Amino acid sequence: MRTGTVAGCSLRDEHTGTTWVPVRPDGVPTDAPARVVRATDILDASPPIHRPD
Repeated sequence: MRTGTVAGCSLRDEHTGTTWVPVRPDGVPTDAPARVVRATDILDASPPIHRPD
């Protein structure tokens, strides 16, 4: 995945200390499932833009 929108709250694994963030790829419907990526793999982030459906 190259670019996407944060799709929810982050989750932290208490055992490994890894933070996971749900991200929805750009260009997919808002009800499509999000992928969970490590926060350290996110190079740049901005607040999501509200797009009326």
